[in-house]
Amino acid sequence: MLGGPFDQTTPPELPPFLKNVCDLKPIQGAPSDEEIIGIHAVVRVANKAADIQGVGDPTLLPQLLGHLFDVQMAKYQSKYSGAMFPENSTYTPPPLPVHITVQLGPVAGAPSEEEIGKVHEAIRSYQQFAHAPSLFDPRVDMELHQHLFDIQMARHRQRARNQVRVPTNLSSTAAQETNVAEENMNNAGTGDNATQPHGRTRPVNDASVHEAIERSNRLAEQTNQLAERANILIEQSNRISERANQLLERANTPVEQPNTLAERFNGLFEQLNQHMEESNRLTKESMQPVEKLGDILRNMNRVLVRVQHAIVRFPMIENGSYFFICVKDDQCLYVPDGAEDGNRRTPLQGMPSGIDNPALILIQSLGDNRYRLSPARFPDRVIAAHRNNDRKILVLAGPEEREVYYTEWAIDVNDNDQYELRACDGSGNEYWTSPGEGREIDLQASQGIPSQQWEFQKVD
Repeated sequence: MLGGPFDQTTPPELPPFLKNVCDLKPIQGAPSDEEIIGIHAVVRVANKAADIQGVGDPTLLPQLLGHLFDVQMAKYQSKYSGAMFPENSTYTPPPLPVHITVQLGPVAGAPSEEEIGKVHEAIRSYQQFAHAPSLFDPRVDMELHQHLFDIQMARHRQRARNQVRVPTNLSSTAAQETNVAEENMNNAGTGDNATQPHGRTRPVNDASVHEAIERSNRLAEQTNQLAERANILIEQSNRISERANQLLERANTPVEQPNTLAERFNGLFEQLNQHMEESNRLTKESMQPVEKLGDILRNMNRVLVRVQHAIVRFPMIENGSYFFICVKDDQCLYVPDGAEDGNRRTPLQGMPSGIDNPALILIQSLGDNRYRLSPARFPDRVIAAHRNNDRKILVLAGPEEREVYYTEWAIDVNDNDQYELRACDGSGNEYWTSPGEGREIDLQASQGIPSQQWEFQKVD
């Protein structure tokens, strides 16, 4: 059994790219939190590497999971070795951050299916933020996994104890039946009272009972050992099933891509026609007086550059959750509290990238380079700007208010893989502009300046 002061758990040999994540060492006795956190970090990277063909040893991930199980078992035994019945202890989950909506409470004794399911849900929700260091704490992730392990062991040990009681009762019943049989044999043909012979044979029956109980205890210990190995196999099979499901989903994705690409190319050619019409209009205007020729030529050059960009490439923005970061001073898009109130219309702002709660934006493609942008906190609202105001500031509005507000946005990509966002309706030359930290984001004519350039950071 693991967890004693002289027991040692040894990790598998790691390739160099995993040693750079954490160089795992043998662990003597109960592991520290930092050692378990390092194992989880290596498992996450190895899990991603398993998706890449030809990278790494296919048997390494099961070995790492087996090592993680041994370490978690040692941690469990170090915490509950002093309790006579650890399955009757109270298991307290770690405190969760505010962006995890699952509510976990202490588990008294063996957990229910619902309690185990909620811990699984909390782990899945929290690991979605593994790519955002400001939203993901490896210690919280480790404590969630250890909490799941502890309550699963509590349920397993309760089941094992229930199974042990049945052989013990059967042994006691067999001993009683033996006493009755011997008493009947003593009375047969003699008529003597069998009380005295019965008293002489009871020590033999008591010894049989003790022997049966000891045998049951040995069977229970073997059951516990087999159950521990079964847990390892179940965990490995769950991992393999998850990987198979991911591969099946990826196999189905290429079937859907041709239709999406066709829609995007249709939108591309429509944009190209619009740019060509604008180019023809500007060519006619170039016949006006010479003093306007310079401005017209600059506008023509800007349009032609966009036409070339449209021919060569177009933004491949997938539906999903993103952080919006302005190139100027690395400002994050920020949705203040109360912005969802339709009466107040609190403006959206640019804030430093280190703030605790940058706005997570849901991007939904409507086709033809038209997108609807909604804050993850308020999915029933969309980012909008009033059509008729002198200064058009970004606020939140309902999708049904498109007659009064711009509620759909085009996303253009430049040479630096950065994006410019503009209103689909109106003049077509009204772009998101962030004047500075803590100031309202508004729409201005395209100037090609950093305050109009944006980067998207996808959150899986």
